Amino acid sequence: MPYIAPEFIRNTSDALAYITECTLATAQDLRRRSRPPKGELDRQTQIAQWGVHWVVNMDAKPTGRVASVIESGGTVAEWIESEAGEQWL
Repeated sequence: MPYIAPEFIRNTSDALAYITECTLATAQDLRRRSRPPKGELDRQTQIAQWGVHWVVNMDAKPTGRVASVIESGGTVAEWIESEAGEQWL
């Protein structure tokens, strides 16, 4: 799934989806480390979860990782641990 590039953001909905996408990428990167800093991984995961929640509740257009989390029907933490999270290498 493609994501919106920052130079094409024209409204707050797109900005929210983009920032959430970036936070998901950070959390995913932290999880892939052999010794992820647990506190930071938890913090980024929680921030991403709020972002996904807001994208859904504000009817923002989800793309990329955000859309994948929403389609999985689970939480960000579950998505990061699943194969769905691995498709974004």
